[in-house]
Amino acid sequence: MINCTITGNSASSLGGGVGEYGANGLTIINSTITNNTSSDKGGGIGADGFAELTLVNSTISGNTAPIGAGIFNGYEVYTYVIHSTITHNTSTGNNSRSASGIYNEDYLYIYSSIVAENTGGVGNCAPANNIEARGHNWFGDATCNGTATSGNLNLDSDLQDNGGLTKTHALLPGSDAIDAAGDCSGLPVSVTTDQREVARPIDGNGDGVSACDIGAFENQLPDAVDDSAETEENTPVEIDVLNNDFLGDGPRGSLSVSTDPSHGTATVNDGGTSEDPSDDTITYTPDADYSGTDTFEYQLCDSTGDCDNATVTVTINQGAHVFDPPSATKVAYPSGWPEIEWKMVWINDGNTEAQHVLVQDPLDPSSSFINGSLKCTATGASVTQRCEYDSTNNMVIWEGDIAPDPGATDEASASNEVVITFRTTVGAGVTYVENQATGYWDTDGDGDIDSTDREQSVVTDDPSLPGQENKTRASQVVGVPTLSQWAKMIMMALSMLAGYLGLRKEDTAA
Repeated sequence: MINCTITGNSASSLGGGVGEYGANGLTIINSTITNNTSSDKGGGIGADGFAELTLVNSTISGNTAPIGAGIFNGYEVYTYVIHSTITHNTSTGNNSRSASGIYNEDYLYIYSSIVAENTGGVGNCAPANNIEARGHNWFGDATCNGTATSGNLNLDSDLQDNGGLTKTHALLPGSDAIDAAGDCSGLPVSVTTDQREVARPIDGNGDGVSACDIGAFENQLPDAVDDSAETEENTPVEIDVLNNDFLGDGPRGSLSVSTDPSHGTATVNDGGTSEDPSDDTITYTPDADYSGTDTFEYQLCDSTGDCDNATVTVTINQGAHVFDPPSATKVAYPSGWPEIEWKMVWINDGNTEAQHVLVQDPLDPSSSFINGSLKCTATGASVTQRCEYDSTNNMVIWEGDIAPDPGATDEASASNEVVITFRTTVGAGVTYVENQATGYWDTDGDGDIDSTDREQSVVTDDPSLPGQENKTRASQVVGVPTLSQWAKMIMMALSMLAGYLGLRKEDTAA
């Protein structure tokens, strides 16, 4: 009998779940016998009459009988219990034969198995001290071989799906039965797996040494392995952190973020299956405009509660742009015509410093630069390296580095803007002039100003006009008369009026 579940049966005499009588022999492997009842003996298994029974990697749980609630081993029966778990069976009897786990009349040999936490009757085994215990076993009391096993069994009381074809009782974290059965040698049959066909032996307690567990269940530890990922700034990335991990005992488990990142957020996507981590991923979202390296930790836990942690390192690359000003503005103040004051404001709203910036402002041919009027102010962390008027080309030139002001749109919201002011004068008869400056920067990071890369240039805009990239115009302002000029004009008008009235009077007298 292999990979079977025997449940919900009853018998009036021998064997509520499985009854064996005679010398043919029965071998049960990787099976679970549970919730069966006998009115007499052997709630789970009853063997009698010169029979032979071998039980390997199997679970006998939740069965009921007056005598041998788990197993009844009768006259001239040879029974071998190997790496099996006999637990949570209940004896309803009240005499010396009322064993809640195993009743043995003749020959019963037990290897690396658990007989514990059965209830009722006189104890786990009867008659007392009548079992041939070999190898590494766990006995819940002294009725089986005279001594109760010391330590913490920590056996899951729930018989449930822990992987494999049949249900098992899992050994929970901290159980002293984990890695306590040596290398599985010296057994009547070869044992290389547990009831679920998980390989034996393995390191189940994290001490670095592989060893077999006592009972039908071999504990597997989850193994979380460090990961790395890469993304662009302002761009989330979904990370399959479990791709290189071992999930441990299933099918349940959990994935969680145990240490948050410093420069973003990490969120678990459970795929709609909150207790099944096998399809889980983690989405990392960097903080706005952040570039560089960030880390977070996650914790992977399996169905028995064993957990492991790993670190994820995320590299956030800078975006393609480094200098993309929303407002390279230029305004003119022509109130002192023919002198005009010009003002440019350069803002870097990118995510990193714009290095080796070149601003060229060719003046209108009808304009003349006023010496000593040029002023360049680099605020905050910005730096001016060159600020001059090129008389040969009639051009104002600025060079330097502009520090970032992410999200800034004007001079009021920026902290690292560059402000350039100067004055010009125009000749007689000129009523307006137009002007526009162009900026270039180091687009490829080679340390040179890429002034020939025209498609990467930025030009100034007149903020008083709709749209973008408007040339700034300065027009002649018609002067408003002063009070003294108004007085002179009034006196002249009155004098002319008096002369006119005098002429009319002479004409009338004539």
